[in-house]
Amino acid sequence: MNRCLVLGCIFLIGACSADSTAGEPDNSASLVINLQGVRGSSGKVLLAIYDKAKEFGKNGKSVAWIAVPAGTRSIALADFPVGKFAISAFHDQNENNDLDMKNGAPVEGYGNSGDVGKWVDPTFSEAAFEDRTVNVKIRYL
Repeated sequence: MNRCLVLGCIFLIGACSADSTAGEPDNSASLVINLQGVRGSSGKVLLAIYDKAKEFGKNGKSVAWIAVPAGTRSIALADFPVGKFAISAFHDQNENNDLDMKNGAPVEGYGNSGDVGKWVDPTFSEAAFEDRTVNVKIRYL
C-alpha cells in the first residue's frame, strides 16, 4: 500500500493555529487537522486529502498533499474550501516517502479521518467529514 505516490506535490506546512481576535467571529474557512497517536518525533507524517470517493484509498488524485514533522499535533489550513473530504495519512518514520510493509502488514503507523477501527481501509463515506476540525488517529501494529 503506497500512500505517497507523487511527492512533487507536497506542501510543507508547520504546526500553526488559526489567528483570531478575541470577541470577533472567525469568518475564515480554515480547516484544522488534529493528529493523534503519532509515536515519537522522528520522521514526518504525510496526509492526503480527497474530495471524491473514487480517488480515496486508491492513491488517486487528492486535493492536497501535506507533510509535517512527526512532532506536529495540529495543522491549520487557511481558506480551505467547504465540502465533504476524507483524509488518509501515515507516519513515514524513515522518510522514504512510502508506507513500509512486511508480509502484507504496515510497519509504520497509518490512519484516516473518521471513526474507523484499527487496520480497516475505510470507504470514503466512512472517513468523510464536513466539519472544520477533524481528528486523524495514527495506529501502529
